[in-house]
Amino acid sequence: MTDYSARPLDFLNERKGRKILVTLKSGEQFSGNLLAFDLYINLTIDEANQIDDKNDKILNLGSMFIRGDTISWIV
Repeated sequence: MTDYSARPLDFLNERKGRKILVTLKSGEQFSGNLLAFDLYINLTIDEANQIDDKNDKILNLGSMFIRGDTISWIV
């Protein structure tokens, strides 16, 4: 098993083109296909969806950019 906590960029590199789930520090959740990232963990996601667990809704957003300093978790 690979220790991604030591090398998060390796984790992201293996997930390029695949679906990921991102949780922001604000509690918002987004899922989509990871297109690109940089050394600051800024992400570009395609076919993005915002997940609203409170109202059981999914909002389709298309492509989006997420700043790395707003991210709490990436799964």
